Amino acid sequence: MVTKKNIAAKENNNEIMSLQQQMMNDAEKQLSEATTGGTSNTLSTRAKRFSLGDLDLGNELSAVILDSVFENTYYDRAYSQDEAVPPACFAINPVSGDMAPHEDSPAPQADTCAECPMNEWESAATGKGKACANKRRLALYAYDDDGMQTEEMVQIRISPTGLKRYNAYVKNVVAKLGRPSYGVVTKLAFDEKQSYPTLTFECEKPISDEEIQQVFDSRKLVEAMLSEGYDTTSYEPQKVRPTRKKSKMS
Repeated sequence: MVTKKNIAAKENNNEIMSLQQQMMNDAEKQLSEATTGGTSNTLSTRAKRFSLGDLDLGNELSAVILDSVFENTYYDRAYSQDEAVPPACFAINPVSGDMAPHEDSPAPQADTCAECPMNEWESAATGKGKACANKRRLALYAYDDDGMQTEEMVQIRISPTGLKRYNAYVKNVVAKLGRPSYGVVTKLAFDEKQSYPTLTFECEKPISDEEIQQVFDSRKLVEAMLSEGYDTTSYEPQKVRPTRKKSKMS
């Protein structure tokens, strides 16, 4: 028998479920915001040293590579150490064949990266390289004598010069241990024969089953970090000077 009391109880339950759903939505939003706080969680490799902000971590780093995505970045002006500018166009995707300009790209160069002229060889201002840099972005947990440090997740980018080395490393770990990158401790260092900071990778040991479970528990954090775009609020369109027409008298 349907009574006013039953109806009120049902409405109350619906309201509670609605509030719980809202709490879950807000929790997901805050999780993403907490993980995508700009560049403070990005490891620098300048001068062949790992650093996080003002913290110098040395020239070697043990870590667990949680996951990775492909990243393409095109800058429409020359690099300046004194002035950090965002890329004019960038793409982030876990699948290399599906790369396309991110929705936050201030100046998309094409509909997809596959058809972009800036992603072609010999498109760079000098040399035979690409104007658009093809990189990999990795999410890491540091690893020391106390095990995997899950208090802070960081990210690092592999430059185009280090991509082949990273791909070979992953294949080697799979072939020898039957594990993905997150199943082992990796030592990251630098190739001293290269003038540009080029990363090297060496497998130190497998991680424990408990640590693998911790990696799985961090999936949402990993996804949020690796899908983070660039802050393009400071981007200003490149000013192109009009070409002067030659005088007929010249």
